[in-house]
Amino acid sequence: MNSQLFYEFNPKAVEVSQYFMFLKKLEKETYERERITAQNPVIDVYFNEDIKLTLKSAGFLLLYNLIEGTIRSSIQHIFDHLSDHSVSFDDLNRDLKLIVLKNLKKQSPDKLIQNISQLSLDIIAETFDANDIVSGNVDARKIKDIAKNYGFSSQSVPMTRDGYDLRDIKDKRKDLAHGIKSFNEIGRDISSDELFRMKNRVIIYLKFFIVNIENYLENQDYLDRSSDDFSQ
Repeated sequence: MNSQLFYEFNPKAVEVSQYFMFLKKLEKETYERERITAQNPVIDVYFNEDIKLTLKSAGFLLLYNLIEGTIRSSIQHIFDHLSDHSVSFDDLNRDLKLIVLKNLKKQSPDKLIQNISQLSLDIIAETFDANDIVSGNVDARKIKDIAKNYGFSSQSVPMTRDGYDLRDIKDKRKDLAHGIKSFNEIGRDISSDELFRMKNRVIIYLKFFIVNIENYLENQDYLDRSSDDFSQ
């Protein structure tokens, strides 16, 4: 698809894929340590098993960054779409109205009064804060909650395991970020081949998430349909 979301997502996904291709090759290559060390002892010091474990662990950070960034930008895209199409608060479905009102409670009245000229239009964009959506805790369960609250599908395909990998990625990222486990500990628990397969599942899962957002906007599922006349 050629949407703005895919335009932003694809280069980031390629960067992550290239990193994991490097890891996969790194783990499978056979190094003649004695010959290499004899030629350049520095290589043996700086390129060893510990470095490979650290590089694998860093892969979880890259994956989580891709996940959280994709979710944040996708939800931001919804609000940008509403703003660009001058969708009024009055026209939103009940679920989105609740989200906007909850966002409103978190905002400073002084700040809002400076930025709002047309209340029913400006209140949607001005009360949105992407950091409230994702803040280091994104997994499949969180994504399903977001989808339910906004009213779009969270459907994927069987090969993604319904986003099962996202929880493991979130937990490992948290362990690394808070120093609960070392990079070596995390890297020792998984092979580069499995990391590569995990990366593929995550990217496909995120692509379906983006497709669901695009369908949601294209079908205008954010609108209140309660007043539509279906009898005709």
